[in-house]
Amino acid sequence: MKYLSSILAVVALAGCASGSRPTTVEAVSPNTPEAIRAFEEICLKTAPTFARAAGAAGAFGVSDFTSLGPGKMGFNRDQSLGVQIKEGIECAITTPSQTDRGLTRVFLQSVARAANASPASKVPFRAAVAGQMFIFQHDRSGGEAYVMLKAGK
Repeated sequence: MKYLSSILAVVALAGCASGSRPTTVEAVSPNTPEAIRAFEEICLKTAPTFARAAGAAGAFGVSDFTSLGPGKMGFNRDQSLGVQIKEGIECAITTPSQTDRGLTRVFLQSVARAANASPASKVPFRAAVAGQMFIFQHDRSGGEAYVMLKAGK
C-alpha cells in the first residue's frame, strides 16, 4: 500500500503528461470495481476542496482517520481500502494489488465522466474537475493507488 507521501512523490516524479484522447466515454457499469467507485464518491464528487471526503468515505467502511500533519489517512476494517486526504490538495484511494489489467482504462473513463471530457489514453494526465485542474495517476506498483492531485498554478 502507498502512503500519502509516497503517492505525492510518485505523481510528482511522473510529471504531467497527457496523451491523445479517444472520443467516447463508457457509461458507469454496475461491475465497476469498488476502489474506483470509492474514488468517484470520495474524491471526484467532493472536489475541489475534498472537505466532505472523510464523510463520504464512511459509505465504504472508512470512518476512523489518522492525522498526517495537514492530511489524514484511514482504512476500512479489513484494510482492503485506504483513503488519503489532504483538503484542497489531494485525494487518493489505495487497495492491495489487483489482477484486472483493465483497471487503468476504467479509471480513465471514470475521470472523463467527472471532467465531462474524452478519456485520456495514459496516466498521469491532467483534467479539470469542478473548475480546478488536477493531475490524475493510477499507480500499480505495490498495490493500486488512484490519485487526484491539485495541479500547480
